[in-house]
Amino acid sequence: MKKTTILIAALLIVVATASGLFAETKYWIINLRGGAAVPMDAFGKHNDMGYDVGLSVRQGLDMEFSWGGGLDLASMPYKDKAASQAFTASTIDLEAVYSPYWPDIFIWPYLKAGVAFCMLKYTMLAAVDNPVPKSENTFGFLIGGGINIPIGGIFTINVETLYHHISLNGGIGDMNSYLGIGGGLTLFLK
Repeated sequence: MKKTTILIAALLIVVATASGLFAETKYWIINLRGGAAVPMDAFGKHNDMGYDVGLSVRQGLDMEFSWGGGLDLASMPYKDKAASQAFTASTIDLEAVYSPYWPDIFIWPYLKAGVAFCMLKYTMLAAVDNPVPKSENTFGFLIGGGINIPIGGIFTINVETLYHHISLNGGIGDMNSYLGIGGGLTLFLK
């Protein structure tokens, strides 16, 4: 818990410092989204589809680039009903977004990439009748993209797909990857 608090404080200091460096920027992007979490690769053999919700706040650097941070919560139940809890990933991420400026196009596509600090809760099935609840903090990354469709004023409807990759045991353990597929509402504030 102490490491988590220090990491969150460091993240806030970095964002506040960088915001001062780009004081010329005049807009913020706030995205609230929700949707499905689809387990991928070997992770999909043990988990069913669940939910993924998130909030992203970014500062525009120019018409095409923005950066900021986000919070994300994903939960995917285990296929084995002996598991006492679902796999849950709570993440805090630093993200960068590239959105090409095409003034004649109605939709605004974008690409997103980031690194994430992940707080995980999962069940380790040590034996058939012996599920062991565990928790772990680790790092991961995300990459994906989406589109924003203007609906008037400062609002857009957002459709986004992000690939999340999380590794247990400090990067040497099981790989847990999933797709967050969802939609939401984005605000562009000046």
